Amino acid sequence: MTAIFELTRQLERPAARKGLNMEQALIAAGPLEATVRPVAWLHDQPGRYDVAHDMAKALWLKACPKQVEHYTIPLYLHEHREPLSTEAACALLKNVLGIDPFLDGNMLKLLRAVEQAHGIGPNA
Repeated sequence: MTAIFELTRQLERPAARKGLNMEQALIAAGPLEATVRPVAWLHDQPGRYDVAHDMAKALWLKACPKQVEHYTIPLYLHEHREPLSTEAACALLKNVLGIDPFLDGNMLKLLRAVEQAHGIGPNA
């Protein structure tokens, strides 16, 4: 995700000076790495949650740009995330919650369950 935020920061300043919105700045930037390119675009009107796939939007931009002019909020795939190492998980529990995970193993199980629920780890 840091690559996406860095790209956003790099594009915002020149885009603002040129009077471009983020979508126009992304297009003007040219081809990007596959991991940084939006996979879909969210509609920009409040209360609307429909999306257009990036490839579909590209086709519509060529055929009838009016159809997709409000799909301006980029959506990205998240990077592959690994679960915390046991040492890092234990340090987090001890430093943040003041719980020694070796004395209370349930907290470590809870942390692993939260990782899993968020799509992190091998069984997610």
